[in-house]
Amino acid sequence: MSKGITPFASRYCSTLDRLKEAIRRKRPELLRRGVVLQHDNATPHSANLTQQWLERFGWEILPHPAHSPDLAPSDFHLFGPLKRHLGGMAFETEDDLISELRNWFDNLDVDFFRALFHFLVLPRQKIPSLKSITPNDLPLLNHIQKKGEEIAKRANEELKFRFGYHAVPSMSHLHMHVISQDFNSPCLKTKKHWNSFTSAYFVDSEDVIKQIRQKGQFSPDVNRMNDLLKSELRCHVCKRLFPTIPSLKAHIVMHDVTVLKDS
Repeated sequence: MSKGITPFASRYCSTLDRLKEAIRRKRPELLRRGVVLQHDNATPHSANLTQQWLERFGWEILPHPAHSPDLAPSDFHLFGPLKRHLGGMAFETEDDLISELRNWFDNLDVDFFRALFHFLVLPRQKIPSLKSITPNDLPLLNHIQKKGEEIAKRANEELKFRFGYHAVPSMSHLHMHVISQDFNSPCLKTKKHWNSFTSAYFVDSEDVIKQIRQKGQFSPDVNRMNDLLKSELRCHVCKRLFPTIPSLKAHIVMHDVTVLKDS
């Protein structure tokens, strides 16, 4: 068997053939508009045979969200219960599916989202990072921030969120983080994780837009940014220093990170 071609990739390509035929029969307009998939880095997805199939039919692949130094994305907590809820259901239209999804979210127990909210907003355009952004792309950055604000509002109107970028991102596709400021997550385990979201390593979207508007580009000091990941643990609210992640996490629950409501 040729290098880069495995039985697993062959089987996956057969699955793609069946998917393509199903789309052609049920939703042919999607084939005309272009199909977009999101893969992880499993061998069948990254094999040469699979890449050749995707290139032949012009299907686009979005990169899977990075898991380090980012906190675990919502797929670990959210998608399992959602999959079980939707299991066995059939939907005639996309609107029917959306309606059921909204109904499921609306009826979730308030304690379901007891952990950190963390989302990524990615453009469909293939933009490696902020270094590739020019002033001509400012409308796109504004659009990404607007979408992030909409996501945060739908997720939890009471929690404070930040919208921003890692100065030195771990994933080679432009992405903005939408992250709640409670930091109540069991996946928050290391100094690197903490500092990547609470130090100057995390750059607010508005500051990125301002810098590109004024200077024409986003150009952080990479060495300084990497040093920030090694800096001491500090509470993001009161700036108090802590020796360990457990002691810091025990402290931050005392802070109010909800949005002030008008009386």
